[in-house]
Amino acid sequence: MINASHKYKTELQYDLRGTGESMSCYAWAEDMNGHKVVGPTITMAMAKDEGWLGRNGSKWKTMPEVMIRYRAASFFGRLNCPDMIMGIYSTDEVVELGPDAYRDVDPEEKVRKEIKVQANQVPADIKVDEETGEVQEPIAGSDSDHPEGSGKHSEAHGPAPETAPAKPQEPPKEKKGKTTKTTPPPAENKPAAVYDPGF
Repeated sequence: MINASHKYKTELQYDLRGTGESMSCYAWAEDMNGHKVVGPTITMAMAKDEGWLGRNGSKWKTMPEVMIRYRAASFFGRLNCPDMIMGIYSTDEVVELGPDAYRDVDPEEKVRKEIKVQANQVPADIKVDEETGEVQEPIAGSDSDHPEGSGKHSEAHGPAPETAPAKPQEPPKEKKGKTTKTTPPPAENKPAAVYDPGF
């Protein structure tokens, strides 16, 4: 993460000294101005005192040189660029955390609690037919719950619903058995078109 950020001129370097119980390591990098930026020194004595060596699943006993470098890089990031680390733990750090140092967050449980607390806090403004369970549409132009009486529409409920346009009236249907003959309208007497050459 730190190397990929290009915040420093060089990638992280490690200064590893000693062996066994006396091993120590710190990470460093050169910034864009040529200054050497150094992280905290990690020692095997610190690993023992912090309980990193004795944790189940910990690799400190089998590969201490790798683990001391990992921890030096983590500490470098927490000290010199916390904006990149953002409090996220590395895999080896999580393995070494005690049960009191973290808690398991179940997102589904969090959502269930939120629904239980906040659901149905504001009553829905709908009417339901108790016999059929059908949602009833409000009658246009009436608002029985309005404090000023029916016929008034509250602005809190939004604009008044538009009424549907009136349907065009259909011509009366003819009765069966009787046939009516319709006559076309009389043709207008227009003179026949005459060709006029224009000269």
